[in-house]
Amino acid sequence: MVTCAPASPALQTGTLTKNEMTAVNIRTAASLYNVTGVGYAPAGDIMLDSAAQPLSEVQKAAVRMLLQGAVLCNDSALTRSDVEAAIDMEGASQLGASQPGAEASGMSFNRSKPIATPKVVYQPQGAPTEVALLTLGEKLGLKQKDFRELYPRIASVPFESEHKFMVTVHDEDGKRVLYLKGAPERLLPLCVSQVVNDDVSRSEPLDVAFWHKQQAELSSKGLRVLGLCRAELPDNFDTSSLSAKAMLSYPPFMSMVLMIAILDPPRPEAIQAISVAHQAGINVKMITGDHSLTALAIGRMLGIVGDKGFVLTGPEVDRMNDDALKAIVKDCNVFARASPENKLRIVRALQVIVTLGM
Repeated sequence: MVTCAPASPALQTGTLTKNEMTAVNIRTAASLYNVTGVGYAPAGDIMLDSAAQPLSEVQKAAVRMLLQGAVLCNDSALTRSDVEAAIDMEGASQLGASQPGAEASGMSFNRSKPIATPKVVYQPQGAPTEVALLTLGEKLGLKQKDFRELYPRIASVPFESEHKFMVTVHDEDGKRVLYLKGAPERLLPLCVSQVVNDDVSRSEPLDVAFWHKQQAELSSKGLRVLGLCRAELPDNFDTSSLSAKAMLSYPPFMSMVLMIAILDPPRPEAIQAISVAHQAGINVKMITGDHSLTALAIGRMLGIVGDKGFVLTGPEVDRMNDDALKAIVKDCNVFARASPENKLRIVRALQVIVTLGM
């Protein structure tokens, strides 16, 4: 959706980027993994950042365990279908007949009928961010349908923009395992530990500073960063009362598993359109739910903000009254971690400024 204030468009990143997301990095407490391949087709490899070769089978097995929650704590789908791609044999026959010796060899060509060849197509269904996680999982052989049957979901809390996380609980061989996926800064306060040496069966005390630093480094490259946590629930844990509010009320009990960095490149036509708008004297502003550093990096790629530009976040908007917001909104071109209410206030402030000629 695009929302506009007169003469000062305010765009969401979903209209400015391709919305074709690809996981490019996996960050654990012990390792940084690079992921190759683009798009939703699960073609590509996972490699340690320190190595230039794909993972060994032992390493793959460990990463599968780490990523299991990203596939299970997921409401989207990646479907595979075999379609027939028609090849124009008229052009092929003309090309073949023109080859030296074609007639003498007795080669014949059917000039009227195309040949249908099978082609595999992967179709995303649901949130592009979640589908990127499913593609990542399939690169390691984690198929969502199989895992949902193997580890059935017994409770869940859907994603809401207010909380920026999602929760699912699964029966894993008699154990109830809770997965928490979402914005890392919302997840970390709920964690007390982190996975050790990429082994989900082991944990150590949480290093909050480490995770904040890793999120900042990935976000500064224009990547969207998701966190994943897990916890094995005690027998007396009541899943029927599970809710976002309840999750926030519990003492920290989760274990941080990893962060996944996702690339959503800018649309070339968006870059061009913004340039044309600037030439026409139109100031373009971007409103997004992304992390502030991700938003700033994307804003720079698009030409919305320069090297000295700054970001205003949703929580900062919440602390401002309307007069304070109007005073700053004119000079700020990038708004991050914005809730629906924040977006409405920002656009209204822009409309007042334009109407009054401020």
